[in-house]
Amino acid sequence: MVIISEMLAREYWPGDEQVEAPLRASLIFPEVPGQSWQIVGIAGDVHAYGITREQTPIVYFPIAQTPEDLSTYVVRNPFAWIVRTREEPRILRLAIQRELSRASGGLRYRASGL
Repeated sequence: MVIISEMLAREYWPGDEQVEAPLRASLIFPEVPGQSWQIVGIAGDVHAYGITREQTPIVYFPIAQTPEDLSTYVVRNPFAWIVRTREEPRILRLAIQRELSRASGGLRYRASGL
């Protein structure tokens, strides 16, 4: 099971009136031959690589279900926390870093794009 971004849904299912059109469709990745991933949800678009960079289509994999064949992909694309706020992100930078560190057992975070 995977969740995809709205941008990915619009890119691969163009012309569909509803963004929910890809639900229950399956994705196949060349890195994992013979494995298909059912789309179970669609998330809003985010600036995953920093607020100063363009948004990109994203596929979210549940970590517990990610096979070893995708581990090299995950290493090339490390995990990231994505925080959505109505406030100016730069104002909240230290508070966000502190809360993410607390939630992850003390890991330190580099704020991308802030």
